[in-house]
Amino acid sequence: MRGVSLGFALVSCLFLGTAAFSQQSTARPPTPAQAPASPATQKPNRLTPGSIVYIVPNHGYETAISAAIARKKVPVAISEKESTAGFKIECVTDFKKGSTWRAVFLGAYNSGAETDASFRVVDVTTGIVIYAYNVHKFGSHNVQSTSEAFAKHLKSFIERGGQAE
Repeated sequence: MRGVSLGFALVSCLFLGTAAFSQQSTARPPTPAQAPASPATQKPNRLTPGSIVYIVPNHGYETAISAAIARKKVPVAISEKESTAGFKIECVTDFKKGSTWRAVFLGAYNSGAETDASFRVVDVTTGIVIYAYNVHKFGSHNVQSTSEAFAKHLKSFIERGGQAE
């Protein structure tokens, strides 16, 4: 009797398991029109000539970036209002002060002063980083030099149609 009830229990489990599996397999996944759009599934906008960008303020560095964009003739328009821009440019900078002694005896270039700057262009609607650039310069406070290096590479990126180097 014990063997019969165990066998009946196994058959019941197998039958119920297959019924549940067949119900799961017939359920349709949501179509793309029904699925909510999340930032991970949205396609970022392309940074094209004529795009409007906003430069996030960073201790006056935004002035150097806008001047470099104008000097290097980067084909974008700069907006003073973040709400009107499709992209924003963010930068993080780090300055290391050099030694006066080294500058006097080894020359100003070898003073030990360094500037690191990291830039990124972010799509405002999706929050996806479109372009990023990092630059390291020797010398004291190379704000202009680092900004122009970024502008030059950004222009190249836009002219290539948003393709990496």
